[in-house]
Amino acid sequence: LLTIIYPSLVFFGASLGKDALVPLLSLVLLFLIFKLIKSFSWIKFLVFYIILGVLMGSRIYIGYAVLLTFIICWPLFSNLNFKKKLLYAPFMIIILGFLPQIFAGQGYYGINFMKIFLNRGMITYYRERISIPNPKISPITGNPVYDSTPVGVEPPPAAESSITKTPSAVVKTPSPIIETPSVTESSAPVDKSIAKRGRGSAIEVETGFENPFKFLRNSVISFIYTSLGPFPWQLRYLRHFLILPELVVWYFALFFAIKGMKKPARSYVFTLCIFSLLVLGSLSVFLANFGITARIRIPAFISIFCLTPFGINWTSNNKIIKIFSKSLDILIKA
Repeated sequence: LLTIIYPSLVFFGASLGKDALVPLLSLVLLFLIFKLIKSFSWIKFLVFYIILGVLMGSRIYIGYAVLLTFIICWPLFSNLNFKKKLLYAPFMIIILGFLPQIFAGQGYYGINFMKIFLNRGMITYYRERISIPNPKISPITGNPVYDSTPVGVEPPPAAESSITKTPSAVVKTPSPIIETPSVTESSAPVDKSIAKRGRGSAIEVETGFENPFKFLRNSVISFIYTSLGPFPWQLRYLRHFLILPELVVWYFALFFAIKGMKKPARSYVFTLCIFSLLVLGSLSVFLANFGITARIRIPAFISIFCLTPFGINWTSNNKIIKIFSKSLDILIKA
């Protein structure tokens, strides 16, 4: 119930319908995974299948996280006997692969999506080009202009001079001189709002593909920024400080969630952790902007918030928490 007043969800959900729909679908799907683990039925799986398809069409990478969470957790924790698991699992894995194609047009298990985005050139482009806080702005188009070509993208061929070669001689044909008005940065009209749009919360972490140790180090840094950032020293404008209360609550919630994991783990604790790690891990690969990150990581944060009560001692004797826990167990077992 506390997620109703989760700041990022309230702020982004009020202006962007998708940012309210995706967390809702994610939580419903996680709940259905719990129910499928406790008592499997094909009707429940069909409902799970349809809702997961809708999530794939809305935000495919969050759909991937749910899909992989189910594939990992259901065989491990399902109450079915081993023979039924061995019979049902391959069939479900095969038909789940059609969801990205049916609902997002990305091929079997989203192979087209992976080809486009999971490559060195595209990852470098997102991490090192889009994230530049103050790029040069073209005075003509108003779009950002980058000094270097992204990795994996061939530069355009140089313009050929107007020279006509013949077997007998080389004749140089002069190009016609056309006078054009000179356009400079100062004289060309530039929309400053376009130049600054989305750049205030940009963050740049190099990929480090040239060195495996640097790649590993930068990947860890990117994951830390994605899961714990932005840090106070990364806030550039006064409006950015509105996220600080949310971050403080998140740090406390994360501490108690980790503390609660020391107790005998249940299937849903592992499931929520796997889902959150998959979401945050995929985000860290393409980390470019804290504003975008704060929107997309909402489902992962809410999942961790659900684990917080396990690490708070007073909740074990709290009547409200007991009633809520019993109601949750009844829903899962239903």
